[in-house]
Amino acid sequence: MRSHRSFATGSVTSDVTPLPIEVEAPDPAAVLQERLRNGLRNVAMRVAYDGTPFQGWQIQNHAETVQGRLQDALCIAVRQAVKVYGSGRTDSGVHALGQVANAWVPEDTDLHKLQGSLNALASPNIGVLTIGFI
Repeated sequence: MRSHRSFATGSVTSDVTPLPIEVEAPDPAAVLQERLRNGLRNVAMRVAYDGTPFQGWQIQNHAETVQGRLQDALCIAVRQAVKVYGSGRTDSGVHALGQVANAWVPEDTDLHKLQGSLNALASPNIGVLTIGFI
């Protein structure tokens, strides 16, 4: 919004009418309940990686990333679409020894097998050190 200040009176006038912004954010409690009803549980992973071959953590179009490789491996392992969320990001070529990530997986997932699958499928440069339901 553009405003104009009158130096003589000190008043502020505007020549633009603000538009009402109506954004409905999803209710976090409702999202959680929906996931639980669908038989999903939240799993946390502590991940280490050599970032040399990656363009950072966060998924990017046409770039090899740690999040992308981990997410692809997780989708294959649990046989459904899954989104991986990272606790932070790294730049291109940066390494990590304890990056934490989470995802929602079927509640009957065997975490020991899942960890082995992720370590086999993701990349030789990515290791899932620990995994557990949260």
